[in-house]
Amino acid sequence: MAQMSAKRTGVDRHLTAVPDTPANTPAGTTGGAAVGEPAAGHVTPAPPPRPVRDRHQPDPTEHALFGIDPDVTLPGAGEVPTSATTPAQSADLPAGVSPLFQPDLSPAEIYRMLSEAGAPRELLDLIEGFGEDVEALRSWLREIGLAASPQESLDMILAGWRPLLKRSASALDAELSGAEFLWMFEFTADGVDPFQALSRLITNAASTGTPEALAIARVLAEVGPAPIRPTAVAAAHRLAASGVKDMPWVRTLGKPEWVSAFSYVDSFGSQQSLAIEFRYGKRSHACVALIDHGSGGGIKDCWFTHDVGQIRAELGLASMGHAGKFREYTAEQAATTLSAALAAPPCPEDPEQVEDVGTYLRLLRDRLRVLPEPGAATSILPDARPSGKTRRARHPDSGTASARSAPPPERRGAAKIHRVKVTLAGAKPPIWRRLEVPSTTTLADLHEILQAAFEWYGGHLWVFDTPKGEFGIPDAQLDHGDAARLTLARAAPKSGSRITYTYDFGDDWEHVIDVEAIIPAGRDLAYPRCTGGRRAAPPEDCGGAWGYADLIETVGDPDHPEHAAMLHWLGVDSPEDFDPRHFDVAEVNVALAALTGPRPR
Repeated sequence: MAQMSAKRTGVDRHLTAVPDTPANTPAGTTGGAAVGEPAAGHVTPAPPPRPVRDRHQPDPTEHALFGIDPDVTLPGAGEVPTSATTPAQSADLPAGVSPLFQPDLSPAEIYRMLSEAGAPRELLDLIEGFGEDVEALRSWLREIGLAASPQESLDMILAGWRPLLKRSASALDAELSGAEFLWMFEFTADGVDPFQALSRLITNAASTGTPEALAIARVLAEVGPAPIRPTAVAAAHRLAASGVKDMPWVRTLGKPEWVSAFSYVDSFGSQQSLAIEFRYGKRSHACVALIDHGSGGGIKDCWFTHDVGQIRAELGLASMGHAGKFREYTAEQAATTLSAALAAPPCPEDPEQVEDVGTYLRLLRDRLRVLPEPGAATSILPDARPSGKTRRARHPDSGTASARSAPPPERRGAAKIHRVKVTLAGAKPPIWRRLEVPSTTTLADLHEILQAAFEWYGGHLWVFDTPKGEFGIPDAQLDHGDAARLTLARAAPKSGSRITYTYDFGDDWEHVIDVEAIIPAGRDLAYPRCTGGRRAAPPEDCGGAWGYADLIETVGDPDHPEHAAMLHWLGVDSPEDFDPRHFDVAEVNVALAALTGPRPR
């Protein structure tokens, strides 16, 4: 699997936001041209420039995604077919040779073997296209890996995710990889329960204990269908607990920041291009939807691109040259328009649009989570940009089991308040936060409070170590009790009590929580709240306290051989954009106030 953000790489096509030739007449119009034929003066928005994938190149994951019946084993290297065989098929084979490559097999016999194994119609049609050219057919079967053993098939799938292990891989790369993987899986899973097959694939991949398997689990836990997400989350937790390291993109996966939105509608009001700009770190991207109001208002095409400026320029020029309308959208307006389009049936027409919609519609739906509820009041302006001082942003709905609901600010009624000082062990100079939280706060809610206070993202395992035992996500194997069943008052009942909170069992960020005092709740104060602290929180996945010290040294030394790579990993343009000394109590309190969910009991 290539980097999926480079899905379309051809240069032989010229695609612009507005085509150079007249587009179709909108439904219901009349004139010299019939409906569906070119109409003079009518210009429809079309896809902006985007790379084009060579559809004849085999995807290294396709071989395992052809929808073969999971209860029927395809012949693998050195195996005898499980379906009915001819005498030639049951012959002894040299090690490493698949029965599909026996010299006496004809294309018709290969066709029959795969048909009986449950191969989908699309694959069988391709095989028929080879006619009697058995050597060409065998060569193609080798290329797509269809004749590989189950272990070889799994190895090839894992290899397809290897690009996400590069330091330069981004959260968007991961999302697009997952979306294209799922589209290929669903497209080829003819007659197979895709949820069962995906769950089995995740489990088998996790058994290898590899970084590629963790990448699969993290991505499918975020963008996969709801029924398979628990399996993916559990697999990710097991791999992380065993010491497999996450990639940097995990900390922001599924949490892009909204930047802007703009739209172009043709003069007939029939076709609309809606572009919504988001960003991960310093690099922005747009999800673009072509909405066909003449066919019910559904999504006709959709894709993702980094060419945000080019799209904006082309749509702006189109509005001047073709009497269409270009306008900036607020986040609320974008959410309302996109929500309405997603509620209507998709209406792709040509094969490329069918593939695009099948692949990226799921990500388009996910982006609605970042936008305000349609129709809700918002103060975000079209040209608003996130503050450059904000190093990271949290999203309350990460789609993972570790992203639990946390308490809203407690205004009144909390009789007692724990004032605690939370210090990151091993950090020099010290990094700490002073927090005031209701004594009735559960450790599960305290986990979310600490995540907000230290700008963590909740993508790793965590546990509290208390005099009553270890508490986190309930896990019998790790002997972790349920953090939702123990309050701070019981875990640390008096001034001077100490408990610890460890986040990320790889980087091993240990937070030492000292109870400084137990005080009455203030009448006009909101809890939880931060009253003090020192220094910026470290970025996730930087290697713990020692790794963070090396990171600071590398960023501060322009001559360091990894200086540029470290800036890129941090998502900043210069060392001035990364200030480890920065701390703003107001920013922490904004993050704490944003927590939503059940009130602490």
